[in-house]
Amino acid sequence: MAILSRGQITLVNMGDMMDLIDQHIAYAWSPDGKDRFTRNWSENLLRYSNKSIVQSTIGRTTYTPSYDDLATIFVNDGKGIVLEQGEKYTLSFKYNIANYNNPKLTSIGYGLGMSAYAGEYWIDTYATANSYETASGQITLTFTANNSGGKYPCLAMRALRWNEGVSFEWTETDAPYITITELSLVKSTGNDVYVTNPQDDYDNSTPRYIGRSLKDSNNPADYKYEPNPERKPWVSYAQGVNGEGLSFMPYGEQLQLGTNQPFTMGYGISNTAWKDGWAYLDTKPENTAFSNEILPQNGMFYNFVPENGKTYTQSIRIKTDAKYNPNNSADFTWYTSDGHNRQKASILPLNNNEYIIYSKYTWNKTGIALRAFDIFDLHTAFGFRDSTATYLAFKEPKLEPANTMGIPTPWTPAPTEDPLGAIPKYVGTAALPYEDPYKYEWDLNPSWLQQESNNNLANKVDNDTYNNDQSNVWTEISNRVTEEEAQAIQKSLDRITGAYTDFVSTGGKHDQDLANLKSAINTDIQKLADKVLGYDFVNTWFRIGDGGLSIGEANSNFELLISNDQITFYDSGTAVAYVSNQSFFINSGMIVDDLQIGKFKFAKVNDNLMGLFHIA
Repeated sequence: MAILSRGQITLVNMGDMMDLIDQHIAYAWSPDGKDRFTRNWSENLLRYSNKSIVQSTIGRTTYTPSYDDLATIFVNDGKGIVLEQGEKYTLSFKYNIANYNNPKLTSIGYGLGMSAYAGEYWIDTYATANSYETASGQITLTFTANNSGGKYPCLAMRALRWNEGVSFEWTETDAPYITITELSLVKSTGNDVYVTNPQDDYDNSTPRYIGRSLKDSNNPADYKYEPNPERKPWVSYAQGVNGEGLSFMPYGEQLQLGTNQPFTMGYGISNTAWKDGWAYLDTKPENTAFSNEILPQNGMFYNFVPENGKTYTQSIRIKTDAKYNPNNSADFTWYTSDGHNRQKASILPLNNNEYIIYSKYTWNKTGIALRAFDIFDLHTAFGFRDSTATYLAFKEPKLEPANTMGIPTPWTPAPTEDPLGAIPKYVGTAALPYEDPYKYEWDLNPSWLQQESNNNLANKVDNDTYNNDQSNVWTEISNRVTEEEAQAIQKSLDRITGAYTDFVSTGGKHDQDLANLKSAINTDIQKLADKVLGYDFVNTWFRIGDGGLSIGEANSNFELLISNDQITFYDSGTAVAYVSNQSFFINSGMIVDDLQIGKFKFAKVNDNLMGLFHIA
């Protein structure tokens, strides 16, 4: 919009004008507002609320409710939480009571208290208004924190209590127990949707989108949405900057050994054959209908012992031209020597007739091995028993700890089998978890760089071998180098070390420093190519291994590693900077005076001011 005033034109930013208009705000997890639309959103202050809380009475046979409660839950893993005096809070949770129809069970109430070292101050006492005569439901309580009586302000919740004054007995089979989910405490009058604590599951704690509307509306379609600026940047992972192996979650550790080797699937089908990296089967009718179960053969993938109480995800990639029926599903059996434990599997369609089938499960056994990748009823989701289907293939089985999104991450080998291959090479950041890899800013993963450095160090020639070779050739080459040549190369090495020290301490002054350094290194290495083994200081300055040429005094923290496609600087064994693909990368640095990019220059004006200048 333009405003005309006596020949002068003033431009007004429309965004500034919108700030002056009374806008209505909403939040959601999808750009159309349909996923968890809400007009009220506050942070859930309670940790671990994304896990179910089960309170069981089994083991108690006599119950006197005047002196006890069925469920007492100390939030935040027993550590409590500090409430602010006079502030308004809202507590909410869902509950489900097993064996509620026990005739000895009467109506239930709940309360909320401030627990101290001795005694309790009840924010809300048990009362008729708090009684719930249903086996399941949701409870919401809004209150003002009042830390009277000098009690310590740590929140404790007592949920779902029996009526006063009724004593009774039960057996283990009819003893009631309670499951509480979606426990939430927010500093407001309450959320319309349940959110997790950011430390437990950030993506489900903070809405992905914020919507604005001139209408006071509860209709998601009335809002215009954009990425929520209050969210932290989303971090994704990949093996390539073009999105190869893109994952919204950190790669899960491969727990099952041997998945980087050929394997065979069979029993319900004829045994597969290994073909082009797949366990492949020609789906002729006589090959596909022996049983409803398909599993690895020859005892493969039957040695990992999960930990009781931990949640795991197992997945496998499938390729087939059989018709996929999304209305049907298959199961992973989570088989042990105790028998099958069928759990519904999810199927994720990919491209080129490929799919990921996966299942998440919380382990409830101790000291017993899992037979992984055992699948039931796959033929109900994929019609490979039809005459129109021609092939069925499997690859990339993975067993990993479950993540907060409940999704499998790309296949990786076990760290003990391939430490570098188990780590994603790139880390990318974007406003949201986009499937388009080009919306991310990608950088080499520091963990991958560190592992590559470890591999390079492990592959270097050991000192004894190097010293023996040095002794054998010294007599032959000692006469080829003059004292003047040795001194000239020594000065070149000193210049390289000095330049590297500058980069680590200051980050370099500008791009020309990098160009000069790279040119100096290339020039000096060329000079050294035919003579380096002949210098008496080579034991101190040079190590040659599979990873390349390493330069640096043997006892120094500084080291320079030159390979075919990269120059890497190390400080105390950690890669802190490297040159690759005509670019310089450094973990951290400080520009002392100025930095020039093309014809633009950032320069220090004084200790408190920096300017951006255009260089003509």
